[in-house]
Amino acid sequence: MLAFRAGRKVFKQIVHYDTTALSRVSVAGFAKKAEESAGGKDHKTPRLLKILEELTEDEMPKLSPEDAQLWKEATKEYSRLKMMQHRAWQTDLSIKLQLKKAALAALPEDLRKLADRLQTEKVPLNRQMFTHTPPIPGFNQQQRVGKRKRGQAGRG
Repeated sequence: MLAFRAGRKVFKQIVHYDTTALSRVSVAGFAKKAEESAGGKDHKTPRLLKILEELTEDEMPKLSPEDAQLWKEATKEYSRLKMMQHRAWQTDLSIKLQLKKAALAALPEDLRKLADRLQTEKVPLNRQMFTHTPPIPGFNQQQRVGKRKRGQAGRG
């Protein structure tokens, strides 16, 4: 949340982990390999290293105590909300599992044995996939495979 207000450097400061040095080393190693393979011309390496460098104290934005308290409360509220969502998801999943077990227990013995065995058959290749939209009348994907896209007529 703080990243949107104060920019990329603050986001890096908030999401700062101890693995930053390891990331920088691996990117630097990659840069050496890229220089060898590309003849020493790699324009992306300096940008990557600049992104991964650590912030110094004078580059970090100074927040007033009121703003700091506001951000602290906002992050706590966000954390509480996400935990509530996670617990609701867990509860929903456990209820579904209990219902599944109850449905299996309600089956007759011979059907329960069939339901309990593992299904190792492969999925048929011509299985119908459900989509959110109805099919387009007259559209056939196989006919469109050979056609060129617009604007590519003279290219070889």
